[in-house]
Amino acid sequence: MRAQIHAKLPAFLIVFLMATVSARAQSCNAPTKDVVTTINLPGAPFSIIPTQDGCTIFVSMGLAQDQTAPGHIAVLRRTAGNVMLVRDVPISTQYGVVGMALSHDGKVLAAANLKGVLLLDVDRLAAGDGKPIAQARDKRGANPQALAGSISVAISPDDKLLFVSDESSTTLTEYDLAKLRAGSSDAIGQTTVGKYPVDAAFSPDGRKLYSISEEAQPGITRETCPDQNGFGGSTPQGLLTIVDVSRAATDPAGAVPAKVPAGCAPVRVALSKDGTRAFVTDRSVDTLLVFDTAKLETDSDHALLGRVIVGKAPVGVVAVGQYVVVSDSNRLKPAGRKHEWLSVVDPISLKVIGNAPAGLFPRTLVVTADDKTLLVPNSNSNSLELVDLARLTPAYFAQQKAIKDADDAEQARFQAALEERIKDRQPAPGSEAALRHIIESLARGAPDYAALASDRANTLRISSAGFSARLQKFGALQSIVFKSANRNAVDTFAVTFEHAQTDWSICLSPDGKAVIFGLDAVK
Repeated sequence: MRAQIHAKLPAFLIVFLMATVSARAQSCNAPTKDVVTTINLPGAPFSIIPTQDGCTIFVSMGLAQDQTAPGHIAVLRRTAGNVMLVRDVPISTQYGVVGMALSHDGKVLAAANLKGVLLLDVDRLAAGDGKPIAQARDKRGANPQALAGSISVAISPDDKLLFVSDESSTTLTEYDLAKLRAGSSDAIGQTTVGKYPVDAAFSPDGRKLYSISEEAQPGITRETCPDQNGFGGSTPQGLLTIVDVSRAATDPAGAVPAKVPAGCAPVRVALSKDGTRAFVTDRSVDTLLVFDTAKLETDSDHALLGRVIVGKAPVGVVAVGQYVVVSDSNRLKPAGRKHEWLSVVDPISLKVIGNAPAGLFPRTLVVTADDKTLLVPNSNSNSLELVDLARLTPAYFAQQKAIKDADDAEQARFQAALEERIKDRQPAPGSEAALRHIIESLARGAPDYAALASDRANTLRISSAGFSARLQKFGALQSIVFKSANRNAVDTFAVTFEHAQTDWSICLSPDGKAVIFGLDAVK
């Protein structure tokens, strides 16, 4: 149809229209004034999707802060080096929105919503319409309310298949995208990967899908890893699973040619532009793993090319131009942190060659289609960061090194004070009062989400009703007694209720918000 329309237009008009589109794209992708530009958002960003022309950016923000809608997506416009929040669109879905992917025809945005996946019309969404045009809910299990933990989505380069990572299970769920767009919610099936699958990335040719799981099932990996929360014990090593995409279309259960150990708590995977390298962030040991993709199936024992020590608890990773960029989230040791850093890695020498600043808990990294701008969602700073990749030069890195050295020195002082606090068996100032306040607000059925960091508040919103019901069964709060602090700055308290003895954990950021909060044990 498009070719027929073009055939009816005068040649000069076709040239004019193409030139207009090109000029608009150039304006949208113009560099920002500064190397790093930060835009405030009305929520905690999880996933970022730029349109192909770079003019629009969609940002998923989990659950709406005012709870008027379960989820929301921010719509931002780029033009002439400026970025502006246009609207915050409520999304009609019960569990909010997390990971997203854009169809390659640019018409549909797919979003995971913890229970499955929904599709949004891109033009309607940009105009403020958050009603899904199609959705599919995970239908496994006896409890229809149970969450599959659908956290990320990936769409094949030919727009034929959609894969959903089900973090609460051990599977990827596959859908025929055309059928899903037409209204069929039936999945093709599931592919078993590892425990807690959180991310997946396609090879450039679309023939392979690389899935990352934080743990392997028992017996698959030989090594064990320390518990990430610092409470002792061990867990299986993580897993990089290779999925044969063409086979997954007809036989999802038999579509896995290889599973390879991938360190302790791997959380993101990215492919080089030529598909010869796979980059995996290993959050628990502050490392970027580099794999030879050709050997993953044929010689897995020698597929790991090297490890790069980056910043604390890295999450996001992306390969662009001459660099691999990693977001150092410090998610496991958040106390005392005012901001974080991006590590810029040379994939040839496997060394960190410089750093750029980021906000708190920078998450999944995305690069615009022209490979010129890096987009960073700072989940606990409620912000979107744009980095002009062309200006990540040796001079810029030298300038930032002095700032980072001072930041590292401050963190070292904090860590030394923490060691003293652990030795003296003292809680962090304000942690007991903050814990009491949050528990009491939950018991009243009116959780104070403002007392928690944005990402933690989003998580609590999903389970607050269950928390409140459980606390009502516990009865009146009687006492809170400090037990211990660990080297991640997490304080543990024994909390006594009228009908229960419990242990709770909490960790505060410099602004007094809980970045870690949870019920650890009921005795």
